[in-house]
Amino acid sequence: MTQNNIDSLIPSYLANSRIYSVAVTDLDGNFSYINPVFEKAFDFLKINLIGEHFQLTVHPEYIDKYVVAVQDCLDHPDKVYQLQIRNPAHISEDFYLTSWEFSLLLGAEQQPLGILCIGSDVTEVARVNLQVREFSQKLDILVEEITDGFYMLNQQWEFVKINSVAEKTIGISRAELFGQKIWDVLPNNSSKENYVTHFKQAMQDRITLSFEDYQANLHLWFNVICYPSHEGLTVFFKNITDEKKTCEELQDSRFKLKAILDSSTDSNILISPDYKILCCNKRASETCEAVFGQPMLEFQDMWNYVLPDNKEDFYTDTQRAFNGEYLKFEKELVIEGKTVWYGVSYFPVYDNDETILGVTFNICNIDFRKKAELKIHQSEVMLRSLYNSSSEALTFIDKNFKIVFSNNQAKSITDSIHGKVSKIGDLVLDFFGDELKDEFLHYYQRALNGEKISVEKEHLCIWWHFSIFPVYDMDNHFVGISQNVTDVTLQKNSDLKIHNQNEKLKTIAWQQCHEVRGPLSNILGLCDLVTSNPNLDRENTNQYLKYIKESSQELDEIIQAIITKTTEE
Repeated sequence: MTQNNIDSLIPSYLANSRIYSVAVTDLDGNFSYINPVFEKAFDFLKINLIGEHFQLTVHPEYIDKYVVAVQDCLDHPDKVYQLQIRNPAHISEDFYLTSWEFSLLLGAEQQPLGILCIGSDVTEVARVNLQVREFSQKLDILVEEITDGFYMLNQQWEFVKINSVAEKTIGISRAELFGQKIWDVLPNNSSKENYVTHFKQAMQDRITLSFEDYQANLHLWFNVICYPSHEGLTVFFKNITDEKKTCEELQDSRFKLKAILDSSTDSNILISPDYKILCCNKRASETCEAVFGQPMLEFQDMWNYVLPDNKEDFYTDTQRAFNGEYLKFEKELVIEGKTVWYGVSYFPVYDNDETILGVTFNICNIDFRKKAELKIHQSEVMLRSLYNSSSEALTFIDKNFKIVFSNNQAKSITDSIHGKVSKIGDLVLDFFGDELKDEFLHYYQRALNGEKISVEKEHLCIWWHFSIFPVYDMDNHFVGISQNVTDVTLQKNSDLKIHNQNEKLKTIAWQQCHEVRGPLSNILGLCDLVTSNPNLDRENTNQYLKYIKESSQELDEIIQAIITKTTEE
């Protein structure tokens, strides 16, 4: 049959349709008629479809379905068969889905002329349905994987969907929950009314509500959010027990921190970048009231509490701190005509994202300490002057035998003997020769045990006296060893000279006692003989005089020897 004969059999509303594709295939499956909509759908094939086989317009996977539908039409001429077919698209990765009604086209004498195919493009509907299915699947997966509890209620307050978290929390299986009313599941306690009130309000007013609930039987806190819809109510809940505990601990910490700060003698102030007071402790408020006549309060302007003469420095310091710098210094301030020393600190404060929230300004009165330090410094200067004016070499040594302090005399001696000046941190044993190191190490160890040592040593004809003794603090704790060294050469020489003179005197005394007494006794005896015999003849007298002279000469020689010995060096 020709194209024109078939055209006469196709109703005009189908032939001219802008929605439906109309095609007729002969009994061999070749196209004998197509309307403009069908032709346009496959114009990307660039061929005239009349006389071509239907397979050109059907995806290979659907050809068998097409053949079955044709056979059904031939077997049942009075019926219409529906079929969805995937057709080729001009983009190979895409698809073109059509829905068809197949029926047998009969001629005037009811003879079969071919298969009438009337179809419509359902591609977008299929895509939407596919997306809906995919979205539904993803939603189910998402709902199942989230850590929050989830369930959906219909308009009759019955469970229609629930995830595993909610199932576990409620303690009832999903199979049992589906179809049950929420009111029959909630425990009969004080929190049930909380759910009833919020759920009904959300449904009635069509608003989203959020509330917190404590389940005493579970000892758990939950945050509940309910979303109304035409289908019912969607509910999400989250276990916030840890957060509640953290908040309570944080609140408790804040109270404790506030108590600690308020008990501090320092003034602590947190300043925002726009110089508003975010926080201040009791001491800061009291100090400001004493200086400015008004207490410091939060969220006021910080500039109201800065002395005019200090504003420029304060701005410079705070700007450095806002840029991340930590500042700490001591400063003299004049308050009510009095000069007072203060310790001042600026600390940048960051949030969790390392963004600067503000600067903590800390100020403490250190006037007493500074004046005490000044007195200590003056005492140290005086003590150092005394040490350095001493003729003794003074050295203070720690427990490890390292030099902590040495006066000028000690430095001068080490320089003259060893060619280097003793410094803090030097090992004191390095200033002894190898022959003395072990000996003095032993002395220092004895001093560590609380013993006092006094010893003299000679080096290069110079005599040194060492006094080594332990040093304790006011609590009787051992703090180190003091070593005093004195040049005693003059004293040693003087002592030696006296010793030599004493030896001479002993010799002279011996001579006087033994040598002088002999001739002196002879002279005295002879004189007694002469004077006691007046009738002594001349010859005997001369003889006695001779003896007296000899004894006198012997005595004179002894006296000369004594004189010579006393003048010897």
